[in-house]
Order: sequence, then C-alpha cells, then structure tokens
Amino acid sequence: MSANQVALSYLLASVLFILSLRGLSHPLTARRGNLFGMVGMALAVITTLAITGRLDLAVGALGVGAVMPEGVCGESRPTTIVPGLSIAISHASGPRTLRSSSACA
Repeated sequence: MSANQVALSYLLASVLFILSLRGLSHPLTARRGNLFGMVGMALAVITTLAITGRLDLAVGALGVGAVMPEGVCGESRPTTIVPGLSIAISHASGPRTLRSSSACA
C-alpha cells in the first residue's frame, strides 16, 4: 500500500469511529452506530496488518485475548464478565491486584 492509501484508510476508519459514537448516542440509531464501529475497526486492523505484514503478532494477540479470563481468574466466566475483567486488568498495578479484583470474586 502507498502512503496515500494508508492515510486514506485510516482517515476513513476515523470517520467511521466518529459516526459510530454519534449513532450510539440514540437508541434508534444504535445498530447503525455499532455497524459503523465494526467496519471502522476492521478497516483499521486490515490496514495495519497490510503495512506491517506481521500476521504472527495478530494471531498471538487473539490467542492471549481468548485465554485471558481463564488465566486470570482460574475458572471460566460468563461472557458478560469479560468487559469488567478487562477494565480490572487495565487498572491493575500488579499480580496481587489481579487476584483481588472484583471480576474474579
């Protein structure tokens, strides 16, 4: 990809993210907002993979994300717990904090 194509792809992804936030602000347009967000994220990921060529890192990140809740809590959790668990991990300051987070309780 040329530099202009990369810039255009990221610009389009940014516009889609902004439209996503705008759409999510009202219940009647929330589905369309979600769709804009998903398309924008897919475009950003595809562009990044196209310019880096490191598919192994993407597969590794998917693997870590797939086993993260199991590895942190030591047992399986419902899907609705995962966003809270992700926030707890991002705010954690060390391994002891990970074990004492409310998502694992």
